[in-house]
Amino acid sequence: MNYEELLTDMVKKYPDHVKNARVLELFSLSNSGPYVRSFFTDCTHVGIDTVVGSGVDVKSKILGDVDLSSLAKFDTLVSCQRLDEDPHWEKDLKKLSKFVKPGGIIVLEWARSDDGPDRDAVVKVLKISGFHLTSGDESDEDDDNWTVVAQSTIPNRKVEKVKTETEEEKGG
Repeated sequence: MNYEELLTDMVKKYPDHVKNARVLELFSLSNSGPYVRSFFTDCTHVGIDTVVGSGVDVKSKILGDVDLSSLAKFDTLVSCQRLDEDPHWEKDLKKLSKFVKPGGIIVLEWARSDDGPDRDAVVKVLKISGFHLTSGDESDEDDDNWTVVAQSTIPNRKVEKVKTETEEEKGG
């Protein structure tokens, strides 16, 4: 399943998470316009990436170091195509999943590669973080991408302040 199919499916299955919702997009840089954002209607959309450009609201060297504690929790966390490029994917996903509200969803699509995480590793991190898998391709070996959709199972998820590298070095 590619990201277009994944997002189209998400719109059908999770209408409350794509209309009038709060959306956090990881690796939001769009070279061809705000494509992922076009699947969301009347939403508050925050895009974070490691570079500046179209679709990027917040730039951070390490995505998990972004401090979102001053913002309301998100209905949806979405990432299409670049999770496999993130050397800190596990740390970033654990930290950023805390900003998804109870009942919220995480929608991920990334390339199958020798350098990136496999599906089972991502599902394990999501489960540890309080999410259950609602869909995802398990056995389509011909597909070049992995896809996973998971929903929060924690009723009162606490948002912890995400420390930056500088704060951690200072012991703050």
